[in-house]
Amino acid sequence: AQPGAMPDGTHMPPAQQPALDSYFKQMMGLPSTAVPVSDANACHGNEELFQGLCYKSCKELTNGTFPLRTSSWTCCQAGKLEECYVSNQKKNFGLCSGYDVEGDGKSCPRGPGVCAENEEKFLGTCFEKCSILTNGTQPFRTSALTCCHTKLTSFSSLVDCLNPSKVTAGSKINVGGGAGDGDPTTPGSAHQPVTSPQQATGAV
Repeated sequence: AQPGAMPDGTHMPPAQQPALDSYFKQMMGLPSTAVPVSDANACHGNEELFQGLCYKSCKELTNGTFPLRTSSWTCCQAGKLEECYVSNQKKNFGLCSGYDVEGDGKSCPRGPGVCAENEEKFLGTCFEKCSILTNGTQPFRTSALTCCHTKLTSFSSLVDCLNPSKVTAGSKINVGGGAGDGDPTTPGSAHQPVTSPQQATGAV
């Protein structure tokens, strides 16, 4: 066999085709235009981009002892993937818990991108903050159309947010941070997190 040739019966994996990439993004809940790995605004400072999603970095999660992410649930004590084995990986399994979290340490990994400073992210979409829309009276977003006086943390708080006197509701809540500002570069309606440096100006 010639040097560098593949052993008999083995084949190189197929190159990733655009259609396959689009399918992966669709299955992961990402827009087909999701940011590429090279985009500097893809994830927050304490996050890392892994297989198209932003995770809290393994370096942060393990205090620097297992800095290399190898899956949604594992971090490796090595400098490169080729040096990762079962024996030098740390595991923490969970669905939207353990190592399978975004930068806040408690939410599911998210698609790349950021919202503007006057916006909040709710279920992967950027909305103008409820605290701004309601002048602080109902600062907690509970849906695309509702802001509540109480943060949803328990069944009793859910019941609380069913009380009309403690909720502001309607299409006026379902807006982006640029609503009514007269600036065509800031989205006036709810939108996917932005990923370009121009769009991300003043973003969080």
